[in-house]
Amino acid sequence: MTIRNAAGLTAALIMAAAAMAITPTAQAAAPTAGTHTSAMRPATQGAEADQTYNVTLIPGIYSVTVRATSPVPSEGVAVEATYKVSGIREQPYSFRLTRSDSLKAIHHSVLVAKSDLTYKLNSDFSAISVQGPACFWQMIRWKCIDVSASLPL
Repeated sequence: MTIRNAAGLTAALIMAAAAMAITPTAQAAAPTAGTHTSAMRPATQGAEADQTYNVTLIPGIYSVTVRATSPVPSEGVAVEATYKVSGIREQPYSFRLTRSDSLKAIHHSVLVAKSDLTYKLNSDFSAISVQGPACFWQMIRWKCIDVSASLPL
């Protein structure tokens, strides 16, 4: 991961964190305390085998765009996860989920935001689940929210 302007990113993150009191937002169903279930909405949908989703980790500060490509779903799914912190895109993580290798854990950390997300391909190849904690630095400690999302294929 390369950060071209660390000072600018730090300032943007500190201003964004200071400007908002971040709490889990209510979605279709109200999440339990400390849990954030992001509303999944396709960002783009090209061919049927290629889907892109935006997953909000920390509202207003931290998100991940997940692109899943599955020409033949029973042979696996190519996944590209691109994290975004205060609007600045990070280098994407690319991996493949298959029947024999259906789980991928990614630890992402940059200055004042971090996450430990697990990407799992359902056994019937119908969806990818994304779960784990996402955190941001709030004054003197990390504030974490549990993320749980299902991305239909």
